[in-house]
Amino acid sequence: MEVKFLHPLHGIPSKGLVLLTALVLTVAGCGGGGDSSESTAATPTIKAAQAKSGFDILANLDALKITTGPFAGAYQVGVGSNWLNWYFANIGLFAFINDRPNEVRTYMDLYIRNVSPTNYTINDIKFGGDLNSPIQCPADSNDSYASTFLSLASEYMRVTGDVEWFRRNLPTLKSIAYANLAVPQKPSGLISVFRQDYTPPTHPTYCASFTPSSIAYTEDNTENYRGLVDFSNALKALGDADSSYYNQLAISVAAGIKGRSDGSTFSVADSINTINPDFYPGTVTQVFTQLYEVPLSADTVTTQSQYDNGYAYLNAHAPTWSTQIDPGAGYPWMLLGYVAAKRGDTARAQQQMALLRANSGKAIINEIGFYKRILNAGVREVS
Repeated sequence: MEVKFLHPLHGIPSKGLVLLTALVLTVAGCGGGGDSSESTAATPTIKAAQAKSGFDILANLDALKITTGPFAGAYQVGVGSNWLNWYFANIGLFAFINDRPNEVRTYMDLYIRNVSPTNYTINDIKFGGDLNSPIQCPADSNDSYASTFLSLASEYMRVTGDVEWFRRNLPTLKSIAYANLAVPQKPSGLISVFRQDYTPPTHPTYCASFTPSSIAYTEDNTENYRGLVDFSNALKALGDADSSYYNQLAISVAAGIKGRSDGSTFSVADSINTINPDFYPGTVTQVFTQLYEVPLSADTVTTQSQYDNGYAYLNAHAPTWSTQIDPGAGYPWMLLGYVAAKRGDTARAQQQMALLRANSGKAIINEIGFYKRILNAGVREVS
């Protein structure tokens, strides 16, 4: 078996923690009949893109909600996955704040209760078939978990106007930002994937082994930029003087990301200077700056030109991304469709929406979240 490591926004082999094959087999059961155990059986056949009636995006989200046990109110990665990955959930819930504000608030309360009081990191949770017996496992990163949560919390305040929640939790939010994004920042401006003192628990049956790393990943850092900007903007709306500090951190991150580019393409990490030829992470990485609107120049025309280069690279090196699931990916990567929607490429965005509907067993929480972002961007579903 060729080992592929799971993380839709992370992961060259030295970083990933969970085998992609395990997730594909787990969520295959979402459409009925899939084996929910982690095994090395063959990956299920992926259907060609075709519209299916009755795809209810809110029902798909609600099906992932954990309803019992100490993590009630959080969300599994996929139906029957027995896996709570906070990063996936942060991304997935972002677009549903207007539809599920109370549920998002409950989830964020749960996240805050589970961060470490010493270094403000958080661990993944596995359930061995019993939602009342959670098992803590290593997170896939510290930086992106923190940054996507900051984006979620900031967007929650902006959309709902619930300033009281944000103010009440502001000391913890600032600690999450400082501990996971400011402290691990390198002189280049890029932020390391893990804190040096992150020593998560492991379990021989349910958890993958953990390898410390100080690598800074390009994709992570686009998320870090966005999380810092969103948090800075939220602080500015409250008149909090720390807004300028976190904005300056974001500016430094953007400079570091720019340093990973030759002007047209990006390397996937600061430990690698060549372009990765694989669909993931190499090809997918090229559109992340546009996904999270990272400025690559003081000149917006130059920034847009580099966004255009990234999208052209995607279409040249993965021309069927909107109509076929890459064999090594396991799911459509709906973030690509969201980039298409942001660019006005409605046809490809709609094609990829149809692809997820035709393969609804792949509708894991991050995929659902980006599907909803496409809808929120004004792109309608078509048959």
